[in-house]
Amino acid sequence: MEISTDAISGRVTIEEAFWTPIALCNIADDEVDRAALERAILARREVEGGRLVRSNRGGWHSETDLIEWGGDSAARLADRVQRLASELTVDRRNPEAASFPWKLSGWANVNDKGSYNELHCHPGAFWSAIFYVRVDPSASGGEIVFRDPRAPVNEMYAPRLGIRHNGGEGTVHIRPEPGMLILVPSWLGHSVRKWEGSEPRISIAMNLALR
Repeated sequence: MEISTDAISGRVTIEEAFWTPIALCNIADDEVDRAALERAILARREVEGGRLVRSNRGGWHSETDLIEWGGDSAARLADRVQRLASELTVDRRNPEAASFPWKLSGWANVNDKGSYNELHCHPGAFWSAIFYVRVDPSASGGEIVFRDPRAPVNEMYAPRLGIRHNGGEGTVHIRPEPGMLILVPSWLGHSVRKWEGSEPRISIAMNLALR
């Protein structure tokens, strides 16, 4: 884009370099049955008991075998995620390739009131997906926050300063909605703000690695 300023005579061209994709779409219930996923997840929580502690503080984190026990809806979701990831991926040695040998792992997150997730990324994968099974859009909290991994470089030297024409974001906040799917590079750091809703916030995460 081109901009003009009072401080610099003439015109200045700003190249928007090193773009980071955050892909969002909504999946209809006739493609992925959220009610069936919710039943499967809550039933699994009763079977597994306890919880894994990863980035989650409070709430429940399942084992990473959701695709095996999540039923037809989990399989449909996995297929949708793989197709989206393939659309956004290019093989530099074979640019015509339309699909990739993805290996998926998936798990459920049930955040009760007061639960949140600390800043983290998903090592060992290329893409990571988040799908919102159940969330009350009118409740406060629960936003997913993506953080520019380059931000600490400037913050270590001059924490008060930012770069004016970088899009304005050191962080991007997204308020989830039921049926929303987000796909991001697995290295992109993210956290989840404390959930204040009276009903559980239920989501599914998936990692896509290459076989």
